[in-house]
Amino acid sequence: VGMLMRESKGEETEEIVGIKAEATTVGETAAGVEESLAEIESKMNSLLASLPNLLDDVVPDGDDDSQNELVSEWGDVSSLPKELGWDEDFTPLWHDDVATNLGGWQSDAAVGMSGARFVSLTGDVARLERAISSYFLDRAGQKGYTEVSPPLVVSRTALEGTSQLPKFEDDLFKIMPESHTCNGEDAFLIPTAEVPLTNMHAGAILEESELPISYCALTPCFRAEAGSYGRDTRGLIRTHQFYKVEMVKITTAETSADEHEKLTRHAQECLEELKIPYKKMRLCSGDVGFSAQHCYDLEAWLPSTGEYREISSC
Repeated sequence: VGMLMRESKGEETEEIVGIKAEATTVGETAAGVEESLAEIESKMNSLLASLPNLLDDVVPDGDDDSQNELVSEWGDVSSLPKELGWDEDFTPLWHDDVATNLGGWQSDAAVGMSGARFVSLTGDVARLERAISSYFLDRAGQKGYTEVSPPLVVSRTALEGTSQLPKFEDDLFKIMPESHTCNGEDAFLIPTAEVPLTNMHAGAILEESELPISYCALTPCFRAEAGSYGRDTRGLIRTHQFYKVEMVKITTAETSADEHEKLTRHAQECLEELKIPYKKMRLCSGDVGFSAQHCYDLEAWLPSTGEYREISSC
């Protein structure tokens, strides 16, 4: 158009008018194409994000936790009464009853200030929680894990990187954008320290010689527990806030399976040193986590209910 305008000495000829109209039409078409492309890319990314990880060949087929595979079992449940000096008529109490008898279970106060599924521990019970947490952290340090004190608020991108989003958004505590955003993104309280520990190296290229990197952290974890209404309403089984020691390893694909077994063994040793009977279960395809390729649950024995319950997921 500029060249034609110079040739016509500034006169807007019929040819120039036609070219301008064509350019306007092309621009509008391009804008429409870009808008359609953005919509297609958004749908594609949403579909790709909904695809779970490919499972390891060792993962058994199954629909739910009833079809998980028992890998090993440690401890003799039947010998516990003798080892602990229980009388024949002794009935083990729930942990919240034990804590209440010790004067350290303040659930009413917690519910009064925070709502259902919150608990406050005091005195010796609070010190016990701290002592066990410190023991786990110290033991992880002895096994080569670097202790981290990470942020408790993370971005949407960080949660997408560990596959908590988009599938599990209803289980997260979201912070109002008027209060805080993470670099312009939605902000959430962490559901597990796995999220910030894994994102310590997000976007970075690591030298193979630096691997494996082993991290551990003690943090409060926040979970909305959507869909769990009426389930596990007693004690510390399913609360909105709880403390957890997390162990994470960052390694190569070739050594991933070996490092997974080492990490799982480190968790098992903690239970064994505390003399807590447990089962090591391999999760079936219908129970394994969305982002996991292969997962073990360590199920600890609960004398009060006479059952094994998941205490660690590796």
